[in-house]
Amino acid sequence: MARPRPFPYAERAERFRTAQQALDDACRHPLFAGRAAALDAFWSALEGALPEGFDQAFQQVKAGDPAGAELLIEFLEADPRFFRSGYLKADAAQYLKRVGLTETQRERLREVIVKVVASRDGRELRRYCHLATVLDAPAFRDELQRLATSSDAGARRRASWVLAALS
Repeated sequence: MARPRPFPYAERAERFRTAQQALDDACRHPLFAGRAAALDAFWSALEGALPEGFDQAFQQVKAGDPAGAELLIEFLEADPRFFRSGYLKADAAQYLKRVGLTETQRERLREVIVKVVASRDGRELRRYCHLATVLDAPAFRDELQRLATSSDAGARRRASWVLAALS
């Protein structure tokens, strides 16, 4: 049986950013020319930025049911960046902390955290620090320690935050 094609998070996030820019441009026009069409495109692109079933999975995990965890983990792994995505990632991390996860899922979340620590700041980082407390493992700490001695000052700072949460 063929594996379903993964959701195109990056493509959909770019589509949304383009719609958001078009709406911004329309709102700057003195007569708001094209604003209604741009607003419709904005909401359509926002709705399309997430896969079908995302809201249900989010609500399941929020209620403590791990059935929706897989879709939220895929979202965190894809790390799409668009309007309000940081809030969604932060909330997903908060709720995933509360549900039972398989060891494979836990390892995937460790990789998400390490990737973010190594690369960038984001609204979700604080919640990732809290999530890390239920994901603790020797290899995870080792990787964070390595990042804490990185030549990148941002990575050092972010790694020290996660390590502090683990202490």
